[in-house]
Amino acid sequence: MSMLKINGVSKHFGGLVALDKVSFNVNQGTIVGLIGPNGSGKTTLFNCISGIYKLTAGTIEFKGKRIGNMPSHIISGHGIGRTFQQVRPFANLSVYNNIRAGYIFSNKVRDKNQYDCIMNTIKFVGLMGKEELKAGGLPLAMRKRLEIGRALVGEPDLLLLDEVAAGLNIKESQEIIELVHQINDKGITVLMVEHVMPIIMKVCSKIIVLADGKKIAEGQPIEISNDKRVIESYLGAESVKELVL
Repeated sequence: MSMLKINGVSKHFGGLVALDKVSFNVNQGTIVGLIGPNGSGKTTLFNCISGIYKLTAGTIEFKGKRIGNMPSHIISGHGIGRTFQQVRPFANLSVYNNIRAGYIFSNKVRDKNQYDCIMNTIKFVGLMGKEELKAGGLPLAMRKRLEIGRALVGEPDLLLLDEVAAGLNIKESQEIIELVHQINDKGITVLMVEHVMPIIMKVCSKIIVLADGKKIAEGQPIEISNDKRVIESYLGAESVKELVL
């Protein structure tokens, strides 16, 4: 069943066409990858889904409700959480208070105790014992986990992850991907932007490819790795060899 439907979405900034009639569906319970060269429109699409940008054309449906052009806090309340490519926690606040900020701003109505919800989230993302540390002093891998925690504490049904593995070493990347699997195992649908292709190929059941604001391919990882348009515009022949070795 489709949880998210992107229908002919376009976004223009004056004469610049950042997204051009992009359409695809994300089924409930899946992990879907969104890839493409820098400037292809990936983060712009995330900003449209989460309400930061208004659509120029097209519609976005989430769980059967049109959410395109709704304010971000209303969209969050409907069950969409996201992380950002540039990890910027409240540096002078503790881990606990950063997660608490996510709880407050999520705009989600719930019966659970706030403290328990925050502490359960801290434990889930692997930051237990660090809740009193200032976020600005954390290494990058932990700040990535904190960013995910701020999105998860709102109990989203759909999580948008923007380059969660960027800047991490091999071990840290593997650990963060294990966390993504754990998130999905909780029943949360994931749409993720990522440039680390081995991760996308191993983790996602479907991959959407953008180039110059247009969708140029959609399919399973093996289909994408063999698609000539994707190889020419993004992957490159040598990268494909590495993926299939």
